[in-house]
Amino acid sequence: MRICSIARGSCLNWSQVCDGLADCKDGSDEDPTLCTAFECPPPAFRCLYGACVSPKAVCNHIPDCLDGSDEMAEICMARNPSVDHLGQDVKNGWKVRHCRLENPSGSLVVENYVGGTTFLRNAFVPDKTVVHLSCRNGYGLIGEEKNICDADQWRYPLASCVPQCKHVGKLSHTRQCFLPTGPIDCDQSLLPMLTIMSVTCSSGYEKTGDDGWQFCNKTGGWVIFGNNELPTCEPICGVWKLKNATASSSPPWLMNVFQRGHKPEFTAVCIATIVSPYIVVTTERCFGEVSIKSVASTEPVLYTVAEGEIYGNSFLAHEPHPYKLHNVSYIHYVRVSDGKNAGTLALVHLVQPLEFHMKLRPVCLTEEVTDNWVTVGNFKGVRAGQPNIDDRRQPDRHELKEVIIDERMKYHISVFKQDILNDIAETHAKENI
Repeated sequence: MRICSIARGSCLNWSQVCDGLADCKDGSDEDPTLCTAFECPPPAFRCLYGACVSPKAVCNHIPDCLDGSDEMAEICMARNPSVDHLGQDVKNGWKVRHCRLENPSGSLVVENYVGGTTFLRNAFVPDKTVVHLSCRNGYGLIGEEKNICDADQWRYPLASCVPQCKHVGKLSHTRQCFLPTGPIDCDQSLLPMLTIMSVTCSSGYEKTGDDGWQFCNKTGGWVIFGNNELPTCEPICGVWKLKNATASSSPPWLMNVFQRGHKPEFTAVCIATIVSPYIVVTTERCFGEVSIKSVASTEPVLYTVAEGEIYGNSFLAHEPHPYKLHNVSYIHYVRVSDGKNAGTLALVHLVQPLEFHMKLRPVCLTEEVTDNWVTVGNFKGVRAGQPNIDDRRQPDRHELKEVIIDERMKYHISVFKQDILNDIAETHAKENI
């Protein structure tokens, strides 16, 4: 057995090695260093690079050696001095019915559509051969995926490979992409060379600077036009402006946390407040009750976070319900102690980011600072995790000031603020999409 060098586990019989056909995708089974060490048993013909082919393949106007050396004019004209070389002038030499692969970049992968063998760069493809064309990683195919060699020319213009740029983007950015031929989909994993991408801020984000432009260059990299930078986009926080808002309308930063039990039924356990695309804040008491024995109460898979107002106390996962749900990645407990008091908030990280709009956006964090961050009182009838929002400091700015912990206690957010900001900063890298 012979193993192809391009991929472990791809094995060939020795009869497929140095036989004039590239069976490995990288052609390593026809490598000259390997093939020159082979002995060709009579009456086989030895190709210039060392492979062995049938004597009947020599000078039949079809290249059978990978390098086409079995159809060299010097050999074939000497073997057939009286043959009218298919009507060609003597100076044009021996006429070979083949098509040549033009692959200057070396990125084009050409396979025999029937046999699956691979042709090397700039190889000769025999007449009537159907080929399948693709590109190596980082390149995109321009042209037909299938082609056929008709005598000495391709039926269709031979496809080519052009460098591609990896999809780049941020959750906070909205993109539009164009080629010289027209608009294309920006959300492809790879975008072709010459793609121009315009970048602005997504809905729910505030822009610093102008819109940006970048293009995919011939090396497969993104280059920003001019000396400009792409716009910086920050979530618009604390704004609640709805034309039809009423006193009972749910603020855009409120979400509901549901816990799963043994059955596929989810029960509401607390309220959470949006502070970033990936993080909502609530009380640790939200995760204190064990719903399934032998499973920790903080296991993320037990919870889902629902957008908007609550409609009833529970829902069944397999039945229609009014919620847009978000899976939980992990639950980070933030603990604070000042010698007199100790308290914990839960920062719930989501698997997928929230997409902000007028009815869904984060609250701002308070700028207020206090040493008296624990308030004891009677909060019966108020759901755990309920935020206390301050809208008096600045017009049209709602700030998260306090969080209701349970029926008798609430915490001022200021002592937890830096930890919250640290978690938000850590999730910024996840905004790359």
